[in-house]
Amino acid sequence: MINLPAPYAAARITAFLAEHLCWSAFWDKRDGVWRVSEHDPDSALYAESPDADTVIAYMSVHSRDQSPPMAPDQPAPAARPGQVRTHGLPPSA
Repeated sequence: MINLPAPYAAARITAFLAEHLCWSAFWDKRDGVWRVSEHDPDSALYAESPDADTVIAYMSVHSRDQSPPMAPDQPAPAARPGQVRTHGLPPSA
């Protein structure tokens, strides 16, 4: 069975990435999680979670441009269609 993200979750991720070009994300349909990482070969920033808001919060905290994070109840722009596992960071990050 293929796991797909909710359309609103994909729209929120897309809206965030449009404002934070140093990040990328994809939905892993096999494991049913969002996988996000920074576009820097020297960076170890990576997270995965089935919850879009969790990975958006992770990217917001670790973004170099320090744009304000999107509020969980903030809708994604109409024009743009659990626990975080991280690698390379201490568990408290």
